Amino acid sequence: MHLWLDEAMEGPLPSTILRNGVIVSTGVWVLVKLEPVFALSSTASAFAIAVGSVTAIGATLIAAAQVDVKRVLSYLSSAYMGLM
Repeated sequence: MHLWLDEAMEGPLPSTILRNGVIVSTGVWVLVKLEPVFALSSTASAFAIAVGSVTAIGATLIAAAQVDVKRVLSYLSSAYMGLM
């Protein structure tokens, strides 16, 4: 989802803050609901850890290369979602 997030940051600041808060909260909610699946399958758990790690590291590296503050915040939101 991080590919469209920086494009969505073009809106006014209050709406982007609300949108990012909803996206991150929804992502965490989905992971909490899927916890029984992760507990039953070590493969699913390893896959979720791998995807989250790649997202967190990749988004952090991309954020470090940005000069626009809104894009930095959007990529750091993506990194946070990867950590969650």
